[in-house]
This record gives sequence, structure tokens and C-alpha cells, in this order.
Amino acid sequence: MHPAYHAHRYHAFRPSRLLWFITGGMAATFYWKAHECIEAKEGSRATKFYYGHCYRPSLAASGQPSQDTFPHRVNSIPAPEEEPDPVPPVPAPVQVRERWRPKAQREWDEDKARFAAMTQQVTDAMTETSEATLDNILSTVEHLKAKLAQQRAIRELQRKELAAMAEQEQQRQKEPERWV
Repeated sequence: MHPAYHAHRYHAFRPSRLLWFITGGMAATFYWKAHECIEAKEGSRATKFYYGHCYRPSLAASGQPSQDTFPHRVNSIPAPEEEPDPVPPVPAPVQVRERWRPKAQREWDEDKARFAAMTQQVTDAMTETSEATLDNILSTVEHLKAKLAQQRAIRELQRKELAAMAEQEQQRQKEPERWV
């Protein structure tokens, strides 16, 4: 038994260190984000850092009357005196030649052609492999059939020989032996 065993007796019932690490990390993150939000509401340095490029002071705080930041409104634009010349219709686009297509499109087409060739090559290889396998299986089956027929013929010959020997034995038993 370990001499300091009593100090670690209830280890199985305590939460693991990983759980405490995760809990501490979550608490620190919550504390940090909460203080960022408080600083942002008060208009401190954090607000200017994050939102300084779009900061607009409130009208009540400035005490100045509202000024329009856009002096040119749609209604204030004068109407044109003359009608502009009508734009001639755009001719239909001419078919783009192969060499003028974007590089990415050409590469995509080349990759598609390469992939189609590779697919065809794999299909041919699989077909040849399948045919070779089927031929091998058929030749094995034919060889086994021939061997089975040969074994059957040998068994028939052995049965005939045994039948002939049994018949000879029966004839010998029917004839009495002579001891002269």
C-alpha cells in the first residue's frame, strides 16, 4: 500500500481536473466579455476601437440643430434638358473560340477529358479482369467435371471387379472342396 494513500482515498468521487479547467475558462471568458459590453455601453476606448469608424455623436449631446449630411437629394436634381441619344442595341455575342476561353474553363475541360479517359481505362481493366476471372472459373469447373467423371469411371470398374470376385467366391463355396 502506498504511504500517502489516505490523501487520495476519495479521488474517484471528485470532479476531474479537466472539468475544473473548462469551468475556469468559461468563467474567465464570461467575465471578459461582460466587461467589454459594459465598456462599449459607456463609450470608452473599446467602443472607439471596435466601432470608431462608424461612430456618430447623438444630436441631444451635441446641442446643434440637425444638418443634412447629404445636400443633394433626389428631388433637388434638375431634370435633363435634352434627351440623350438612344443607345444602339448590343449585337449578339459571337461564339468564343477555344483559345479565348478562360484558363480555368480550359483546365476544367481538360480535367474532365482526362477523368473520362481514366474512367474508360478503369472500366476496360475491370472488364478484362472480370472476363479473365470468369474464364478461370469455367476452366476450373470443367477440370473438376472431368476429374469427377474419371473418378466415377474408376469407381464403376472397382465395383465390377468386386462383384466378379464376390461371384467367384460364391461359386467356390457352392462346390465342395476335394481332398484327394
